[in-house]
Amino acid sequence: MTLAPSYRYPGDFVSGIEGLGHGGACLLVRAKPLVISSVHFECSSDTRLVFAGGTLINLIAGAVFFALERLTGSGYPRLKHFFWIAMTVNLYTGTGYFLFSGIGGIGDWARVH
Repeated sequence: MTLAPSYRYPGDFVSGIEGLGHGGACLLVRAKPLVISSVHFECSSDTRLVFAGGTLINLIAGAVFFALERLTGSGYPRLKHFFWIAMTVNLYTGTGYFLFSGIGGIGDWARVH
């Protein structure tokens, strides 16, 4: 399986969570990816790590974009802005989905706990 997302703007990274987050977690637990789409991922092993993978990749990406924004010099305002938006979108998505799914008892986080 090949996954080659194209990131035209920072929000595009959010759509990569199914493959990068859930798919990466599936491979980490040495399981086999079965189904992947833009909104669904199915793994041969339903572990807590696989279910949490999407949110975890958003939080990790948010931290990486935060660090990149801090390391970028003031001479590159567009790049700093790109990193700031990417950080914001990923942290918003990661924490928002965690709260929505966990409190609502639906989605990935309903299966994690």
